[in-house]
Amino acid sequence: MNMDLKDCRIATLHTLLCCNDGVSIVINQVIDSLHEHLGVPMENFSFACGVYEGDRYQNVFVDDSLWHKDGTNNYLLEHFEEPAPGDLGERIEGRVADAKNALARFFEESRPDLLIAHNTGHPVNFVYSVALHRWYEECRKAGRKPPKYVIWWHDSHLERERFYHPNALIGRYLLEGLPGPHPDGLVFINRGQWEIARPYFEKLRDADPAVVDRLDRAHVVVPNTCDIPGDWIKDPDEKYFSPKMDEYNRDFMDAMGITGILKEKGKDFSEALILLQHTRVVPRKRIDHAIDFAFAMADKMKREGQEKVVFLLISGPTGDELSDDVKDLTDHLNSKRTERPDLDVHLIWGEDRILSKREIRDGVKYYDFAEVPGIVANYGGLGTYFSDVEGFGNNLLELLSLGVPPVVNRYPIYDTDIAIYGFQIPSTRDGEMTEEFIEGAYRLLTDLDHRREVIRENARLLAENLSHKKISDNLSDLVGRMSRT
Repeated sequence: MNMDLKDCRIATLHTLLCCNDGVSIVINQVIDSLHEHLGVPMENFSFACGVYEGDRYQNVFVDDSLWHKDGTNNYLLEHFEEPAPGDLGERIEGRVADAKNALARFFEESRPDLLIAHNTGHPVNFVYSVALHRWYEECRKAGRKPPKYVIWWHDSHLERERFYHPNALIGRYLLEGLPGPHPDGLVFINRGQWEIARPYFEKLRDADPAVVDRLDRAHVVVPNTCDIPGDWIKDPDEKYFSPKMDEYNRDFMDAMGITGILKEKGKDFSEALILLQHTRVVPRKRIDHAIDFAFAMADKMKREGQEKVVFLLISGPTGDELSDDVKDLTDHLNSKRTERPDLDVHLIWGEDRILSKREIRDGVKYYDFAEVPGIVANYGGLGTYFSDVEGFGNNLLELLSLGVPPVVNRYPIYDTDIAIYGFQIPSTRDGEMTEEFIEGAYRLLTDLDHRREVIRENARLLAENLSHKKISDNLSDLVGRMSRT
């Protein structure tokens, strides 16, 4: 089958649509890239998801069985390693049947030529991954021709230590249908993932003898990408070389409570340092290290005679994984405060006032997650990115695109797939607050000529190497390979 993306009806499956998680952001980027660079009409896209925020798209099918926080999904994740409770198999089968029926309705209504399913190798999406596998299995047994199936492999149970030891029941499902043998193509977000995925597909040769050879030919790397929003660099705010603030966002720091804290202390923003953790709150983001960095910078400023009130603003949502991150991070903050009562550091949770777009609800103003780095850039802040594991680094690129110099922990993919482009980013390993690392961050705060030069150069490298056009180019290449398999 010769397939041309420009003429395809393209379906997307993911738990969330138009939310603030990294995959939702990538979905929007994929649609924009295919529409802008290949001319795919917007009416050719359809979407199945568990939660949809906003009104960006038409042809959206929502069913709660596709939601990653569905009760059955949470229940099986709670019992992932320990011996399976007696009702676990029955609960999984019941909810998988619901999701399979939902997907059948979606495919009947949308009739796509191509399905792009996100993270169907990840246990967080356990129910819809198994359901999708079962639907493809039924189609092929009945002689029906399903749409071509591409997995967008952001990460998987093969890459997350917390999923290395499933109990026997869940282990069987992982092999059967997370993602199972039916994909026609794979999109990876870094260059090392095929070598991780290949042994999994080798185990599926009994189900499909051609699966490994097919996917060996039909996989491609589409790294996280980011354009420079609005091309603000052509007309920046010159002080920090940042996007100009607009009226809507001028009261953002009021809404975050930061202005009020400063007023209570008799201080203003010249006496504040804003650090931005522009991610969801999950353990692998190592926000505890970002708190350590906030104290290290407060200490550095004090030693240099520039005592600051330091705010670590977390813009993303909490509660996406089964861990009590808010309590753990608050406890860590309080422990650091006990060690250094002379330093003034605050943790700001932004999720209650930050959505996936600007909105006013019942007189309450909400701010666009994507715009937050540009706001922080206007205050001369820094970004923190201390992850110990990432598939690539979508939120890191967003910081670079909006004039926020980040500091980073050198996680493996950063070293192999991002640092190679020559970005000027102070970095450390294992969250160590070395003097060299702190000095690099301090210079970005105090040497404004250096800061402006770094921001401009990082933006140039981003536009040159990781623009959204990579998405449509690489997807076209993949679809061409699939047509020849």
